[in-house]
Amino acid sequence: MRKKRMMLKKQLSVPLTDLLVKPEDAYDISTEYEIHSQLGFGTYSQVKSATRISDGSKVAIKISSGSSGVALLQKEKSLMESLTCPFFPQIFDFKLDKVWNKAYLIMEKIPGESLDSYIKNSDKIPVETIEAFINQLCAIIKYLHCNNICHRDLKPQNIIVTKDNTLRLLDFNISKKIKDSAKGTIMSEVFYTQISTPQYAAPEVYSTAGYTPAIDIWGIGIIGYLLCGGIVTTCDLTNSGEISQEKIIFKGHVESYHPLPRRLRTFLCSCLNEDPNLRPTVEDDYFNSDIVISILTASKSFEKIDEENKEDE
Repeated sequence: MRKKRMMLKKQLSVPLTDLLVKPEDAYDISTEYEIHSQLGFGTYSQVKSATRISDGSKVAIKISSGSSGVALLQKEKSLMESLTCPFFPQIFDFKLDKVWNKAYLIMEKIPGESLDSYIKNSDKIPVETIEAFINQLCAIIKYLHCNNICHRDLKPQNIIVTKDNTLRLLDFNISKKIKDSAKGTIMSEVFYTQISTPQYAAPEVYSTAGYTPAIDIWGIGIIGYLLCGGIVTTCDLTNSGEISQEKIIFKGHVESYHPLPRRLRTFLCSCLNEDPNLRPTVEDDYFNSDIVISILTASKSFEKIDEENKEDE
């Protein structure tokens, strides 16, 4: 009996990971990449700059740990692999360490600064730049919605401004791919999970009635407001869970430190409509202007959008 107890004690002293995981399931990121400084972080992950040891290439690595974090990163990887256009970072590799329950998404490191930093470091952004940025955002959201994807966290911190003022959208951690949705029906999809960054989230995100991909349109309006010199404060919820009146920002009015073209001002105001059903969709005029369509068709990766537009003519 004593011998059996000793054997049992010895078995229990073996780490649980040794009993459940094979040696080949382990992955050491340092064998392939030299990790540098942190670029950003979120609830489930952090992003770090790195150098690929084999060829010296600069990359960005998104690292998640724990069952929830790993599952989200796997979904993000699958979604981003379907984005074949230059407005999003390219995915190079995905590594899984089952021993420590970690996942690594290796992707293109985009040179530039966040739109958040760009706004904070700018005195007065020229109206031409504001208009160019909004046109690019319209092209990006049109591409996503036409491919049945809702970003759900459109904010300046998730956008990189390159040296030539091209915008690149990052972080698809909470984005949603709507499966089996017919063309033009994405706005009928209803979500109930309270996500998005509070100070940038559309009012309906906190409603028990749910919300639709129209929250991405609100995001365009918020960014437009910030580009014009506006300030967004963190929202407050009432005890009943309803959005406070303070959060219903702007009430359809966009103030600017210099005059905006009437068409642009009207568009931004409509994006900030409290009623999501009254916000524009990617089928509306502004999203189909010559400049937005030219941005979309500037690359062969936008052939799908181009073909859809031709079918509608």
